[in-house]
Amino acid sequence: FKIGLKIHRYWMPVIILLGWIGNILSLAVFSRPKNRKISCCLYMCGLAVTDSCVILASTYYYLRTTYEEFVQGGDLTQIQPSTLECRITAWLHNFGLLSSVLIIMTMTVDRFIGVRFPLLASRLCTVKRARIFLAILPFCAGAYTFPYFLYAK
Repeated sequence: FKIGLKIHRYWMPVIILLGWIGNILSLAVFSRPKNRKISCCLYMCGLAVTDSCVILASTYYYLRTTYEEFVQGGDLTQIQPSTLECRITAWLHNFGLLSSVLIIMTMTVDRFIGVRFPLLASRLCTVKRARIFLAILPFCAGAYTFPYFLYAK
């Protein structure tokens, strides 16, 4: 437990900070007008947004436990978050993880078609299709992870 606490206390802020910086830079680069005409860049923008959901949940958890430990002087094993707080954090974390995986899978299929079937790629791997998938995937991930919101305690 002590080793895990040290990792949480010192390594987690580094991961969170690098994650926020990387996602902001990725979003800034891949959302430029020139890059918006490439389906792979759209997938990378979507990936940056969904990864930010995971980092947001991790940031909240880190700040919550740090506040409890240092400001309140409490024992981390005794933290009792509210039910709503637990539900939102669990759902956001799992939603971001599943959405990221779905976007990576969709982007892999897109790139596979582009490499394996280059003549079909111009018709199948379009920006319009990428936008459609990026609009549908969060709803699928949200529907699948909704039980986390309902049953987390």
